[in-house]
Amino acid sequence: MSATADHGTTRKKRVRDKAINVRALTAFIVTWAFAVAIVTGIVLYVVPQGRVAYWTDWHLISLAKDVWSNIHIVFGAIFIVSGVLHLYRTQRRAPACQARGRNCLRGDSSGGGRSHCRRAAGELAVRA
Repeated sequence: MSATADHGTTRKKRVRDKAINVRALTAFIVTWAFAVAIVTGIVLYVVPQGRVAYWTDWHLISLAKDVWSNIHIVFGAIFIVSGVLHLYRTQRRAPACQARGRNCLRGDSSGGGRSHCRRAAGELAVRA
């Protein structure tokens, strides 16, 4: 009987360990969206201006100028949306973090990192 109960708790633990960390996911998406937006921005900076790109049928990695522009716009929007979500998910913890005297934003569980929490909470209050 204890073997069944033991098996059930290990299964629950495995399911809990596989849960997605939303803050980590948004940080990952922000990073990659920013990287893609930077690359496409550089490509769009190098591309010939205006109609010249269309007249010469300009392509880079078999993508035309308008495709590079669309990719840039989409990943720029993804960057903005996920960045706002990331800031919301991170800054939302700042008051609780400050009350406990920990720097939860950096994962510090000692008591020494209060200045970062105060600074994050203060920046949020100044913007509002």
